[in-house]
Order: sequence, then structure tokens, then C-alpha cells
Amino acid sequence: MVARMIARWTYVSWILAAVVLPAEIFAQQRALQGRVVSEDGVGLQHARVELATGPGAWALTDAEGSFRLDGLPSGAIALLVTRPGYRTVEFSVGEDEGTSLVVRLPIDPVSIPGIDVVGLRSELVGKRSEPILITPQSVTLVDRRVVEGQGGRDLGDVVRNVAGIIQSDGRAGPGGLFSLRGFYSDNNGNFRKNGALVLKTAELLQPNVERVEVLKGPSSVFFGQLDPGGVVNLVTKRPQSVFQSSVDLRSGSFGLLEGTADVTGPISEGGTSYRVIASARRGGEFIGVDRDQLFLAPSIRLASASRGVLELDVELSRGEGVTNPGLKAPAETFEGLEELPADRFLGEDGATYDRRQASVQLSSRLNVTSNVQARSLVSISTYDWSETETALRDFQADARTLNRRAERTEIEQDDLHLDLFLLGGFDLGSSRHETTVGADFQSTAFGRDRFRRDMDPVDVYAPVQTGMPSALDPLDSGTTDTDVLGAYLSHTVELGPMRLLGGVRRTSYSQESQTGDVLEADDWTANAGVVVRVGPSGSLFGTFTESFAPTLFTSGGVLFDPSFGRQFEVGAKLSLADGRALATVSLFDLENSGVLSFFRDQNGDFQVEQGGVHGSRGVELEVNGRVVDRLFVLASYAYLQAEVRDDVAYPAGTPLGGSPEHAGSVWLDFQATSRLAVGGGVFRVDERKAFLSSEQFMPAHTLLDASVTFQLTPAVTLRAVGRNLTDARHYLGGSGTFGRPGPTRSVVVEAKALLR
Repeated sequence: MVARMIARWTYVSWILAAVVLPAEIFAQQRALQGRVVSEDGVGLQHARVELATGPGAWALTDAEGSFRLDGLPSGAIALLVTRPGYRTVEFSVGEDEGTSLVVRLPIDPVSIPGIDVVGLRSELVGKRSEPILITPQSVTLVDRRVVEGQGGRDLGDVVRNVAGIIQSDGRAGPGGLFSLRGFYSDNNGNFRKNGALVLKTAELLQPNVERVEVLKGPSSVFFGQLDPGGVVNLVTKRPQSVFQSSVDLRSGSFGLLEGTADVTGPISEGGTSYRVIASARRGGEFIGVDRDQLFLAPSIRLASASRGVLELDVELSRGEGVTNPGLKAPAETFEGLEELPADRFLGEDGATYDRRQASVQLSSRLNVTSNVQARSLVSISTYDWSETETALRDFQADARTLNRRAERTEIEQDDLHLDLFLLGGFDLGSSRHETTVGADFQSTAFGRDRFRRDMDPVDVYAPVQTGMPSALDPLDSGTTDTDVLGAYLSHTVELGPMRLLGGVRRTSYSQESQTGDVLEADDWTANAGVVVRVGPSGSLFGTFTESFAPTLFTSGGVLFDPSFGRQFEVGAKLSLADGRALATVSLFDLENSGVLSFFRDQNGDFQVEQGGVHGSRGVELEVNGRVVDRLFVLASYAYLQAEVRDDVAYPAGTPLGGSPEHAGSVWLDFQATSRLAVGGGVFRVDERKAFLSSEQFMPAHTLLDASVTFQLTPAVTLRAVGRNLTDARHYLGGSGTFGRPGPTRSVVVEAKALLR
């Protein structure tokens, strides 16, 4: 135990030192540097600055629009600046110019809000900004403006646009449960914010999220502990060096009231800026229960075009409300639930949740040389979660009186996430080489207490609240401390139209339960990929990836070995409409071994055994971007076969939970005039199991949404969104005779004002 503590704080000290290391120690390089701004002076992130003639140096602007170019030829040069939503600008720079350029981009009047196609870049593969077109893995980006246009409120509203991800929420409170390529991904490293692991006990799609990036399949080489389905990374809004502010007010069905304020600007002329985002929300739950949420996110950014960036982000959130136990009907099928209205409440107003979260992230990007950058990330998070729910049990003889039980869970968790890595690149003959090398450390202290007691039953056809028991009986409690230490190396070689990627990771894992039992494991994971460019706008890719996931479940203090995933994937990507859209098709085979099997033996006793092998294979298609001048399209389709391949508890071929065979969506946003935009979408999910152990399938559903956006003035935007317009009955989760219906038809109106 002492050795573990020494190791933990050794790595803390090491990476903290790397974060705060003075930037002055790095030699300044000769550079062409400046800023790309809008016509009103606001810095534009993800603008691409490059030589106008032939291949050569290029750079993407940072959050405040700053860029730096090295290795430029002597004499006058021509530069090209591009960014979706803005007109392309070409200009010349003399040999003695370039210490502080300012490039202004005029707005493209037919721009459709959506993904930043220049963007069409991500840092999920290789932890370096790479065009998605040449990454050997499926990556999807969903911009915040798309979600706002759809009236989205939570992460489930984002992932419904992404092929291969399904919300399968069987929970009473917020947080959600998701299936990625057939595998549930809860709190085992699959959800990140700015690359740091986050616990998904409350809603992750807060107002400070700029976009959501989804990396499909295992990716432990770069992210350590991970369930095999993929990584969902939420990227937050950055402070800007020009003052601006906005106020966003929303109101709608089911008593929804929500307000958000966003203020950003400079602190000093030396590149220091701030941002503060605050929001409050009440209501909006279709079952009519109270739910409130408060959120505050201040951030500070210190930037130097030549030396790097240091960023501090703080998040505070609290969610309170009444838990919804869902529905249960005497019939043994989901069809039986149709006898009850979707908004029927079988719980108690006294069954509430209180979820508090606080996190601090400190990240840095330091330019060591023109070809080497050092990056570091320190994230400290704490979670305090108390939830009481009315668990629905069995029916009495009259087939309408439902027995219930009060259950309370109290969880405290503290997380420490550290990551330090170097990015480097060099040319060797006609080939280009890029290397990522780093180490990370994740420490989690988890404690849980559970209580329960039987409570008064309820008539499901005429429910009357009877109140919660005054006290609950202790059921069990436990603590688990987990440390995961990893070192990784990735190298990319670009030779003509071909890019080769290879990576390897060594992970050391240690977990201690409340009984003092300790499980330690060490293993290697690897990835390999190839991308072949086909002309200027297409690519073919193939990849092999692996994952390593600690098993968070304990039984009587007994710890279980980690599980391991591996995936083979091939596909093609095509840039459309002069780079304003991207189409992707992929085929994959994914397998997870070391799965826990839960079953009852011949004596009826509950048993847990490890060693199951579950797998999925399928095809995914996506189109994302402005396919023509006035039309933005976000479309997805997934065909998935997810099943048991070998398991002591289930026969081979048993479908996995949360895995519809067919699922897809289409969202269109049409700019009718310079001030009016209309949107509409269809979201389809085939029938699916909620859980592996269930014999029942949740029925298929199709949802229709529409929106109208009107630019009242240059600073004021009005929007109305209709959700589930046909009032289709659908389920977010369920099992057997239990089901949790999704929201009924709703309308949300919004007014957003930009202030400067």
C-alpha cells in the first residue's frame, strides 16, 4: 500500500512539474505568426492557414485565433486562409512581414450551422490534430450548433446522430446508459472531457460543451482503461481574447425554464483571457416531476503564439429531482405496457436524487522546438451522489397492485487523471514521420453504501402516493481503490499517398477492495493502421485496435480480472462538396473477452463467473456537412450483429443488450433565406433487448422532429423546436415487464442574444 502511494505521488509531482514548467526555457523559433478573426474582431478557432501554392507548412488556429508557421521559404509568399462558414482569403506576405498578422474573414452568407469541416479534424487518434479523412479509424464529430438546432438537452440527443451508438437508459435519474457498437459503456473510461476521464453520474452535455467527438472501437493505446465500444470526448468552449457575451433563454413543454449566460474576454494584453458560463434549469420532465440543475464553469487561458498555452478549467454542477421508476405491467411483454400512459408515475415525490460534481483541469501545450510539442493534463474530480428510488417488484394476485421497495444508494468518488506526452515530427527523405510518446496515471477512490426497505404497494391503473418509509435498512457497503498506470508510444509514417500507424501501450493495474484483497495485472495493448489516399478527396483505411478494462464489479469483496477487447475495421472516407462534408463507410468485427457471467446454479444460488466472450460485427455509414450551398446534412445508418460467442450462462448467438440490428437518422437544415432556416429529422431504432438477461425486446420506434430558426437581428436569434411530433411511444430502457418510456411530444422555444 505504501509503495502504491509513493508511486502515485511521484507521478503527480512529475506531471505537475511538466505543467508549470516556465515557457521561457524553450528557445523561440523564427516564425510567421498572427491571428485569424471575424469581421468584428472575434478570434476564429480551427481556421487553416497554409501556403497557397504547393504543399508545405500549415497550421490551425487555436481558441483565440492565433497561429504559427515555421519552415517557410524566403522571399514573398502567398498564404491561403479557410474556415467553414467564412469566405476563403488569399494574401501575400513580404519577407520582412509576419510578426503580428491579423487576417479578417468575411462571413459566407449561405453558411449552414454545423460541423466545422476544416474541423473535420480530431485529436482522438494519436492525440494530435489530424484530418479525419486520413485517420485509420471511424471518428464522428457533432457540433454544439447542431444539437441546439435540434433542441437537444442531453448526451442522448447527441448520440442519436451517430452511427453505432444507442441510448439504453434503464436508470431512475440522469446520466444515461449507452451502448457503443453493441457494448455497454458506463464509467469505465469511455467518457472524457477535453481528454480527461469523467464519471457519468450526471448529465455531461453542459452549456460549456462546444462539440462531441466519438471514436469508434477499442483505443486503449491512447486512453488506457476502456470498454471496447469506443470513446466519447466532450470538448469545451475556450476563452476568447475579444470581449463578447450571450444570454440564452429557453422555455417549453412540461414546465421547462432554462437560462444560460456566457461571458468571455481578455484579462490583459499579454494573451490572458477568461470565460465564465453559468446556467440554471428547472422542469422539462414529461412525467411531471421536479428536476433542477445548476452549473458554473469558469476558465482562464494564457497563450503565446511562440511558446504555447496554459489553460485552467473549473466545473461545478448540482442536480436535484425526483427519480422516475418507469412502468411495469402484469403482462409479460412490452405490449402490456401500452395499457399504461407513457407519463404514468408509479414512484413517490419523496424518492429524490442529489448529485454534486466538482472538477479542476489544468492543461498545457508548450512548443519545445518547431517540430516538438510537450502536452500535459491534470484533472481532479470529486463526485457526491445520493439517490433514492421506488423499485418496482412483483404484482399481487389482483394483477394490478404492484409491490414496491425503497432503495437508496450513496456514492462518493474521487478521481485523479494525469497525462504527459510529447508530439514530434521530422522528414526522412521523401517520408514524413510523426511520433507520440507519453505516460498517464488514473487513480480512483470509490465508496458505496446501499439501503432498502419494503414500502406500500401501488395500483398501477389508479396510482396514489403513500410516502417513503421513514428509515431504510442497511444492505451493503464497499470501497474500491483503483490505480492504472500506462506508458505508450505511437508512430506514423507518411510516404506518398500512404500513411502507416503503429502504437503500443504497457498498462499496470492495481485494485484493492474493502476487504484488503488486492488484484494486480500488467499487459500490453497495441494498434496498427493504414490509410491510402485515393485522389485529393478520398481515402481507404484498415486498422487493428485493442482495449484493456478493469472490472469494476465486486462480489463479496472478490475482485475480477480485467477484460480485453480487439477490433478489426476497414472502411472508406470521401470529402464532398469541396471539403464541406465528409462521408464515411466502415465494416468492423469487435470482440470482448473476460466478460463476467451472472447466473443461478442448480440450487438457485446467484453466481458470477468470468471468461465469457461477446462480439459484434457490422456496417456503419455517415454523411456530415454542407453538401450544397444551403443544405446541411447529418445522416447515419448502422447494421449491427451483437451476440454472445462463448459464455457459461448464455448459448452462443444470444443477442446482446442495447443492440438493435438496424438504426439510423437523417437531419436536414436548409437555409431558406439569409435570416430563415428550417430543419427536420427522422430518428429510427429497430427492436432491441435492454439487457442480455432479458427475454423481451423493446419495440422499434421512429421519431420525427422539426425546427425553425429566425435571425431577428444580427445579435438576436429566435428558434422553435418540436420533438417527437407524432407522439410515438418509445422506450429508453427496460427488461421483461419493466420499461422506461421516452418523452412524449414537446415544443421548446428559445431566444439567444449576443452582446458585445
